[in-house]
Amino acid sequence: MLFRIVLCRRRNFLSKYFCYFIVILLLFFVFANQMTGQKQIGLVKQNQENEFIKLFESKKLTYLEFIEKQDHLLANRSIINSATADIVYEALIARDNLNIIPGLGEGGIPANLEDDLVSISEEVMKKEAMNLILSDKISLTRTLRDPRNPLTFVFRCKTVTYDRYLPSASVIIIFTNEALSPLLRTVHSVLNRSPPQFLHELILVDDFSDRAVLKGKLEYYVKTRFPSKVRLMRLSERSGLIRTRLAGARAATGDVLVFLDSHCEVFDSWLEPLLQRIKESRTSVLTPLIDVIDHKTLEYKLNFVDFQIGGFSWSGHFTWIPVPPEEEARRDSPIAPARSPTMAGGLLALERNFFWEIGSYDDGMDVWGGENLEMSFRVWQCGGTLETIPCSRVGHIFRSFHPYTFPGGKDTHGINTVRVAEVWMDEYKQHFYTHRPDLLGVDYGDISRRVEFRKKKKCKSFKWFLQNVYPQMFIPNENVQAFGKVSGKTSCIFF
Repeated sequence: MLFRIVLCRRRNFLSKYFCYFIVILLLFFVFANQMTGQKQIGLVKQNQENEFIKLFESKKLTYLEFIEKQDHLLANRSIINSATADIVYEALIARDNLNIIPGLGEGGIPANLEDDLVSISEEVMKKEAMNLILSDKISLTRTLRDPRNPLTFVFRCKTVTYDRYLPSASVIIIFTNEALSPLLRTVHSVLNRSPPQFLHELILVDDFSDRAVLKGKLEYYVKTRFPSKVRLMRLSERSGLIRTRLAGARAATGDVLVFLDSHCEVFDSWLEPLLQRIKESRTSVLTPLIDVIDHKTLEYKLNFVDFQIGGFSWSGHFTWIPVPPEEEARRDSPIAPARSPTMAGGLLALERNFFWEIGSYDDGMDVWGGENLEMSFRVWQCGGTLETIPCSRVGHIFRSFHPYTFPGGKDTHGINTVRVAEVWMDEYKQHFYTHRPDLLGVDYGDISRRVEFRKKKKCKSFKWFLQNVYPQMFIPNENVQAFGKVSGKTSCIFF
């Protein structure tokens, strides 16, 4: 305004309208100058993004090259601004869809790659512990053939009717650096094969992944492809399986907690049998019947005849065992719940309030390992039951090794199992240490809160567990003449 007054006083021959025009013209040139500079910067970023998009849409680019370029793009987040991020993610997802071969792996049948990709897929398997190249080529919503034919006992599952009103379920899936396609296929299968009125929410908990593809692209996929009942949580530091599951459980609001691994496919009518049993018995901790998904061919291997339950070895490892004759006799039907001494731990369901009442997880354990036996012993010794539900089926990719790292390179399974032995196994812990002498004297942390919990709950002894829950378990120093190692004098072979 001051500029206009001075200018008009000096040049009285100009009308006031001409003064306004001059001022507006000057302001326009200043503004246009600034906008030109910003536009040039924006055009550089836009051109970079457009180049990536054109590259991804090019059919000349092999899928492995696409993956490499995608990781480069997503890692370099500075070239993706909020205005164009959605365009980039849509292009990436569209390129993923182009890679899918219609019909491949449908029905859960074994699938194979083209010859030129076999050697590459084998290299990738050394890192991922599964055939990720093949997984990326199979539909995220593939079908599974129904195993419940009239020639098998499982056919009776089709005749079961469930209550109209059942508890609601919070499905919790945790992951750390999981490959994207098996993770998304897990979520799609839960959404597609769960009655929506019973599926209250699905919570994805990211245990501090550093894979670029699990950042913005996953967030965009969840936001645009899944209903609002699917939530993505991220932890600010690497916490491990136990603490990550606890974070998911604290966030859950459904009546029942259902924990799944991030590389599963659930079967039709998988959820209702779990919810029905928990409605009938709130102190029952349940596991579905676990089918195997082959890590090389992604074949869904159906168990037509029978199933196994969980045991354990004195070295502190989970084992599969046949259903004992005594348990078969107790059950009034081949599809009735089967009591199981232990569980594998990756897939389970239990009433949410009972989860906290029974002691949730031991948060003094690190990363992974031993938590399944700890919960198994604790549930049985403290008044609950552990059961396998034959009419609930979930496929699981069993890997030959863990594709993620363990902080500090520690034997977390061994150290965690020491905590199990010290809190729950009483005098029988000696057998564990006989098999794992390397763990004698290891620092297993503070167990005082877990010991106090056991006393407060007046939990039963481990001897009671062995006599009443797992009487088939061989006990080395009972009813034997001797036990130990035998070696030859002239050789280093041990038996």
